[in-house]
Amino acid sequence: MTEENHTENVEEVQDEQDGQEEVPRQEGVEEPADNEDDWYEVDEDDADSGFSDAESNDGEDEPSKSDNLAVNQPAGEHEGCEHYKRRCKILAPCCGEWFWCRHCHNEAKMANERDYKKAHELDRTKIEEIECESCFHRQKPAAICEKCGIRFAEYYCDKCKFWDDKGVEKGAFHCDGCGICRVGGRENYKHCYGCAACYPPEVFENHHCLSAETMKNVCPVCQASLFESTIPPILSPSYIQELLGGVPGWARLAQAVVLRCGHGIHSTCLRELQRNAPTIVQAMRCPLCNKSTQEDMSGIWRVIDEEVARVRMPKEYRTTFVRLHCNDCESITPKVPFHIMGMKCGNCGSYNTQEEDRFTVEVPEDDDGNDEEENPEHQQQQQ
Repeated sequence: MTEENHTENVEEVQDEQDGQEEVPRQEGVEEPADNEDDWYEVDEDDADSGFSDAESNDGEDEPSKSDNLAVNQPAGEHEGCEHYKRRCKILAPCCGEWFWCRHCHNEAKMANERDYKKAHELDRTKIEEIECESCFHRQKPAAICEKCGIRFAEYYCDKCKFWDDKGVEKGAFHCDGCGICRVGGRENYKHCYGCAACYPPEVFENHHCLSAETMKNVCPVCQASLFESTIPPILSPSYIQELLGGVPGWARLAQAVVLRCGHGIHSTCLRELQRNAPTIVQAMRCPLCNKSTQEDMSGIWRVIDEEVARVRMPKEYRTTFVRLHCNDCESITPKVPFHIMGMKCGNCGSYNTQEEDRFTVEVPEDDDGNDEEENPEHQQQQQ
């Protein structure tokens, strides 16, 4: 073929291609691939991301969860327990198991342990190993992880082996006299070595020292330790009004109080007892010895006097008498008229009494009288 003929053939092919009409592209219709081997299934996760792994990392590996935790942005499962927010677990030396804190240990191994022979509590001072929940490195107790450098909590006490992210916010401090960490600010409390307890300055100056064993006991209601309460104990002459009325100041923060009789109780537990007590007299009793919780109960006794005088007992009870034991002065009153509103001690005038015996005394018929004539207040209420 001559060069001239070849040129003519090429021009004819180009004319044919130019003469073909261009087919418009229809929306929503995918164009077929040039090669069927080029088609592949795309994972939904990859499709949603909008870019490939190589594009997202620019050739670098994706940062691990531990890298995120290292900037104090822990995942939910690494923030600690319901008791404290922290980023390390403790190894209990007594049973060799891992827990977030000593309270988690004591709940599992003491409160919920079915075998009483295995029940035990954790001695926090004997903790010798912890695990970082960022990189899972194990080490001795410290404030910072030796491997990844994460801070386990904002507050750390090496003496108590205690971590708490909210410790600074709570004003946590270690009291050498108590031997444990307290909250509320060191400047707001003063330790009494006679009582082995901390008191606010205004209470410390005038308080009477108690036995060191008083605060070593447990709360009679919840059975939790009074000494290890999150708020130091207080002893105040007006603590009942402070508990009931919510007076501003340190009293509102108190968690453990010492009653007039010398028994300790959590203020929240005392408030719950008072709220659920059927009578005001029972609300003002110590749950252990039944003595009145206030020094001066005369105001309450006067109110009960008025109620006893106002409410007349039914005829069938007017010959009923009781033998009383007084919880306050420990005396016995041999014969007191039975009354539903309360029965008064013949010695100190307290209504904080207990019935020891009940008996009936015959009364002449003339003494019964007429109900309406003897109770004019009742007539006025009916009118």
